[in-house]
Amino acid sequence: MLQLKVWQAVCSLRTILQMIFAMTLAAATSANSLFAQQVLPDAPNSLLAIQQDYHCEHVIALMIRNRVQQQTGAFGAELAPGLILTVPPTASQLGDLELLDVHLVVKGSSALGPVVQVTMRNNSPIPVGNFQISIVAILGQIHNQCPTVRGLVSHVAAGSVSQFQLQLPPAAMAIGLPGQPLAPFDTIVVAVDSFDELVEDNELNNLRIIRRCDLAAIPMAAENVSVTPTQPAPSGLEAPAANPPTDTAIPSPAQPISPLDSLMLEDNTLESTQPTASGMSEFFRGAT
Repeated sequence: MLQLKVWQAVCSLRTILQMIFAMTLAAATSANSLFAQQVLPDAPNSLLAIQQDYHCEHVIALMIRNRVQQQTGAFGAELAPGLILTVPPTASQLGDLELLDVHLVVKGSSALGPVVQVTMRNNSPIPVGNFQISIVAILGQIHNQCPTVRGLVSHVAAGSVSQFQLQLPPAAMAIGLPGQPLAPFDTIVVAVDSFDELVEDNELNNLRIIRRCDLAAIPMAAENVSVTPTQPAPSGLEAPAANPPTDTAIPSPAQPISPLDSLMLEDNTLESTQPTASGMSEFFRGAT
């Protein structure tokens, strides 16, 4: 009799566990379906996987390392975090990934996150793959739970320029700050090889910080307009020679030494007790 009761209890427990597993699986499937709706379909990418979440600690760590390298003048290859090869054997052996351009493809809405196109070049003499590109949406100060998208790059040919499109989570358009209404992001951080997995000749050209107001759309190709030249009728009067056009282009302002300077234009000095600039400390408040 006792064995029968024990068996009934075990069966009941197994039934409960099966129900819990089924409910969990259904919830996960529903969440994955909802997540899949946020990813840009049929994007011209060579990405093995695209993941949206709220974890950007790896990008914060990369920003801090780049800032320390910039301030200390250590521009050599980083063999491991904190271990920098100041004089690399040859640049051609180490290679380099370079972030060239960032453009806005879709502005985004309350239901869909913005789509960003990243253009990068493989300066290495060999193909490179299995590294990640990350984009973080920020409002005010960066912290560990900012809306983030990551894409795993499968293959980039040697010396080639590649473009990848990634879509941020919808939360990038409605970020909450204490005591303030929801608002869209005002800054994005784009990082190539965002987990710092590759040994490169230049680590500082993997990162870019862009204000939303400076995030330009993809440039449209100029249309060729055919013009048929016409000969003016002789009038006996020579037209005065036209003055050559003068160059009125305004010179572009000097670019900061690294993308990190765009966050601290007013204060670039190092604090005595921290490895980051004092201007950066405001941006990183709450990141730890």
